[in-house]
Order: sequence, then C-alpha cells, then structure tokens
Amino acid sequence: MRGGIFSRPVLKFKWGTAITPYEGFKMGLKPLKGPHFIEMCALVRRDLKEECEEFLNRLINGIHVFRGFEEWFDCVVACDKIVVDENKEYLDAAGHVDADVVLAVIPDEMAVEYEEDPYMPLKRELSMRGIPSQMVTFSTVKYLGDKGYVLFNLALNIYAKAGGIPWALAEELYFDTVVGLDVGGGNIVVASLGKSIEEFHWRRAFNPQVEVAVSLKDILLDTLVALSEKRELKRVVIHRDGIAFPHEVEVVRDVFSELKYMGYDVPLWAFVEVKKRAIPRILRSIKGGYKNPVQGVYVELDPFKYIVATVGYPEHPLLSHYGVARPLVVELVETSNWELEFRRVVRDIYWLSQLNWASGLLPSRLPISTLYPHRIISFLRAGVHPPDEFMRRMWFL
Repeated sequence: MRGGIFSRPVLKFKWGTAITPYEGFKMGLKPLKGPHFIEMCALVRRDLKEECEEFLNRLINGIHVFRGFEEWFDCVVACDKIVVDENKEYLDAAGHVDADVVLAVIPDEMAVEYEEDPYMPLKRELSMRGIPSQMVTFSTVKYLGDKGYVLFNLALNIYAKAGGIPWALAEELYFDTVVGLDVGGGNIVVASLGKSIEEFHWRRAFNPQVEVAVSLKDILLDTLVALSEKRELKRVVIHRDGIAFPHEVEVVRDVFSELKYMGYDVPLWAFVEVKKRAIPRILRSIKGGYKNPVQGVYVELDPFKYIVATVGYPEHPLLSHYGVARPLVVELVETSNWELEFRRVVRDIYWLSQLNWASGLLPSRLPISTLYPHRIISFLRAGVHPPDEFMRRMWFL
C-alpha cells in the first residue's frame, strides 16, 4: 500500500485567497459574489424580545472579532421583526412574511413536544412560498449571542441562502463538471457543480426503491443535456453516495451513449462511489500515543480504491468520545478511460469537503457533491418541497 497527504485547497474570495473561510473573512477579502442588500424578517418570542433584539444587533453590526454583515460580507441587512407569543403563532406569522430570508428564533428541540416544535412546519410553509429560512434556538440566543464565531456562522448561512457565493476553489478540479447523486425517502436527487464550483443546480425525481436509483436515467440525462447546452463538457465525474448498484452502472453507460446519439460530444467520464460507512481508520502516532490523522491523508488500497481522511488535524486534532475521525472510501466503479489519474479524483473529493457553505469554521466530512443531495433528500422526506426557483439556491444549508 502507498499513501500520502493531499495539499489543502486554496479558497478564492473577491479580493484574494485564503486557506480557511474564517481567515479569508477576517482579513477582509469579502465574499466572491452575491447580494449587497438582504431584506430579512425575524420571528422573535415576546418572552425573549430584549435578548433577541440584542442578538440581531450583534448579528448585523458585529461583536469582538466578527465585525458584522456589512464589513465582512459587503452586504447591508434590513431587518423587520414579528413578535410571536406561542408556538402555534409561528405559522400564522410566516404566512404574511415578505422577505429574502426569514430568521426564526424557536424553542430548543428537547424543550417541546414533537407536534409543538415549529421547526419543520415553518420550513414547509416558507419553502412553499419560496422563502429560505434560518432557525436559531432559544439557548443560542441566551447563551451564545455574544460569541463572534456563532454569529459569523449564522451570517454565513443567511448570506448563502440569500443567493450569495461566499468562496470557491482557487484551483480548478481535475474534472470540469461534478455530478452528485443520492437516493432516499422515495426520491432521487442529482446535483451538478460547474467548473469553478460557482454554478450549482439540482433536480429531483420520484424513486420507488429505497436504495437503488431505478429512476436515474431520465434525471441524469436531463442534467447532462442542460450542462451541454451551456458549454462543452470535457470531463464529467459522477459521485454516488454509498454503493453503486449494477443497474445504476448500466444506466450511466446508457446515458452517455444516448448523449452521443443526440449529437453532443461525449466527455471523459467516471462513476465513483463515495462511501461514508468506512470500517478502516487512520491514526496519527505522536509520542507513543494516537491522535486523529492530518486532514487530507490518504491510503491507496489499489489503483482505483483509496481511503481519505477529509477531517482531522488541525480542526479535529484529538480523539474524542466519538472515537477516531472516520475517513471515506473512494472507489472507481466505471469509466470511459481507465488511464485517468484516479489520485486526482480522490483529491477533488477531499477538496470538495472543504466547500460547505453551512460552516466557515469546520469542514464537512462529505464532499458537497454528495452532502448537498443528502440534505435535500432529508428535507424532501420531511415534506419540504420548494418551488423550482430554489433549484439554484442553498435553502437546505
């Protein structure tokens, strides 16, 4: 077996580059692109009205290192407030909201009965009206409202949900187009990421089976045709969350054959499994003890199967009560050219795990190519069905 460490991705902002999102914003590099004005509506509880007003003021104007929306995100936020007294009033208030984003201060999950929890009903109501939402719990407002890192992460989520692109990769990926797919809850979701990861689009379709993507053909073909209409596709990689079933492999072959039959140039393509339930672990030995591996460490099991640690040192340096940071197993299932540089395919998956706009402090374990479809499916399963204009929005962060 062979191994090594992938270099960390360099992140591109409007006025420069940085290694981490927090570093980029702290240096004043500004988001890559996005709105300069956001109209936000806040649903606040009367019994926490003063705390909520102070929390919103710190979110917009900043505190400590976090200097606020206007200075860090180059964006002015106008905030209207609607006061609610009980959990049942949230939905009534949501029905009258007209804003770019809604921020709702809601009870902690364990503090209310499931049927009284306004979280999911609010998500459903606002998504059907085409309004992205951000939830904040009572405990966050009361006990973490003066923490700059909490406010920064919250501001980041709101900015991305309002249509902003906080950062992207400074260096292009090996494949100019990444397609990710996941299956669950009677749905299949296919998401496409453009050459610079500044383009994002997703589609959904009914899928009658629990694990096998039996409805893959039409949705994948539609995705590739739409991309081919915009630009020439030279290299396309498909990331499958979990195991790729034989039926899906046949479908992928058929889709690219049909793409050629329709008159489009067929790119170099690869179908890759991204498996998160990995049994192997990677450890870092230091002074006779063991700690989490350095982020980006990989082990080549064979030329087309790797283990890669997408999380670890320095963000997660120590072993916790959860155990060792779990790596991913990445395996090439099928491709149009077995001479491709698979090591770079694995590196791209690691890089894509550093692009989750839901957090500017910690990377995600999964690449966004599979993480985002998985999150979308979790909301679809819960009855959140956004309109078509949400197909390019990060409402699910």
